[in-house]
Amino acid sequence: MHYFPALVLYHPGEATPKAREFARKALSLDNTLGEPHATLGVTLTDYDFDFAGAEREFKRAIELNPNYATAHQWFAEMLGYAGRSEESFAEFRRALEIDPLSLPINWNYGKSLYYARRYDVSVLLAAGIRAVFAKSFARTFYRNAINNGLVPFECDTSRVHEADRLIVSLTEGVVLARNETTGEKLTGNPFPTIMLEILAAGGLVTYFKMHHDFLP
Repeated sequence: MHYFPALVLYHPGEATPKAREFARKALSLDNTLGEPHATLGVTLTDYDFDFAGAEREFKRAIELNPNYATAHQWFAEMLGYAGRSEESFAEFRRALEIDPLSLPINWNYGKSLYYARRYDVSVLLAAGIRAVFAKSFARTFYRNAINNGLVPFECDTSRVHEADRLIVSLTEGVVLARNETTGEKLTGNPFPTIMLEILAAGGLVTYFKMHHDFLP
């Protein structure tokens, strides 16, 4: 929230040097703060277009303060500008895990998915939906959903009605679903093991960071 007023009210040529000055002053007083590194990352991204330098600052900010949601958000935006969409989405999801009600994070995540042409998945994730139920899905949607950590649960939906509350859980490598309104359990098509692992990780990029490849 500290950065957006500068974008709106001040010319970047005036605001950016001051932001850098204050960030560096903060680090001179306490070099264990993550927030000033995030601010430096923003200035390098938006003013200098120095993505490599910005990435170093954002990673340092997150190393010092892993639960600083805004650092994850700004890092995600930088990764998107650099064309690294999947990594960007993973950082946005991490930011939302920390602060799920943040309007800037939700809005920017949805915008990034839109620009990446993930129209259907982006609408659902931006609305806070983490699972969808249908008798079947188009394979492109199904794969995009898995890659972004959205559960596409294929099942008989004839006994599901509008306003029913549906709960999905991923436990011990199995996706379980239940209609909380009626108490019925929903039996869906099984997921391949690799897809279960990707969903459990929160998406494809996070899975790769954990395992480096698709091998067991």
